[in-house]
Amino acid sequence: MGASAADQGAPLHEVLDLVEQAYGGSPRHQVVRAASLAWSERVTEHAHGITCEDELTTLASPHHLRSRLGEIHREADMAGVRVADTHVLVGVKLVAGPGASSLERALHALEVAEVLREVFPGEETIARINERCFVVLVRRERADAMTLALVRLLVQRTSAGVPSPRLWVEELPGDYEDSVRVVAELST
Repeated sequence: MGASAADQGAPLHEVLDLVEQAYGGSPRHQVVRAASLAWSERVTEHAHGITCEDELTTLASPHHLRSRLGEIHREADMAGVRVADTHVLVGVKLVAGPGASSLERALHALEVAEVLREVFPGEETIARINERCFVVLVRRERADAMTLALVRLLVQRTSAGVPSPRLWVEELPGDYEDSVRVVAELST
């Protein structure tokens, strides 16, 4: 009961109220303890799952990318400009090679992460949003043809025999929620 309530976002006091109601106002100590522990363990699991860093590559997590998107949208609003005029997303989607093992895919992800760090060493936010997709939140002027060609060349060199990755520039929509939806769509 405690774990399922935590999954639904219920606070602990509501869980304890439900336990009390289920036991006619006088639950046994063991029942209260079990519900409380189940709730707290599940909340802890959720908290550990929300991190700012991808565990494998140490790039930004999707959560951190969403936070940065919020920041740039607020900055654009304050400056009276469109966020699409100031920033874009540079996407790199890896194509799984035939028969690639999970270790080979992980090593390739590490190599791609290093390439993106080399090409975008400044204030850009580089995120790994799933096993095969990387996104760089970058100022529009940094997403020029020369930079994209360099990314493509270096990523293609990371693993021989692996199909060429898809590389593109994603325009950011006008509001934060739509930008978050774009990132969510890319992660599928």
